[in-house]
Amino acid sequence: MNMAVLDSVYWIAIKHQKDKWHKASLSLSSYVLELDKIYITEGILIETGNFLLRKVNPIIAHQVLDDLLNEPKIILMENNEISRKGSLRIMKKYNHLSFTDSNIVWHMRNNKIREVLSFDSGFDGIPDIVRKS
Repeated sequence: MNMAVLDSVYWIAIKHQKDKWHKASLSLSSYVLELDKIYITEGILIETGNFLLRKVNPIIAHQVLDDLLNEPKIILMENNEISRKGSLRIMKKYNHLSFTDSNIVWHMRNNKIREVLSFDSGFDGIPDIVRKS
């Protein structure tokens, strides 16, 4: 099965024309359309919505959040006590990762997802994680 996690940086760049990653995100669009399953975390959802609300406009933010929550091939990986504690362990091991990125790594490992679409080089060098940009 063709699947990947799509980081907030991708979702933001695809909708924010002034974003430095906008053109790169457009070039990944055909690849994204071919994915069978797209995974996001609660952190990705929150970061995307908040950024678009502040930097683009509320209408775009609402549309993107609606799409992320209602598109059948997008799967939201929700958190619980185990995932939060696991994410903290990852964050402590890889000091350069934010808690949100550590949470992405935790969910990827626990759902056997190898690929993350992101322009964030913080994922580089994390074992068993392949970053596509």
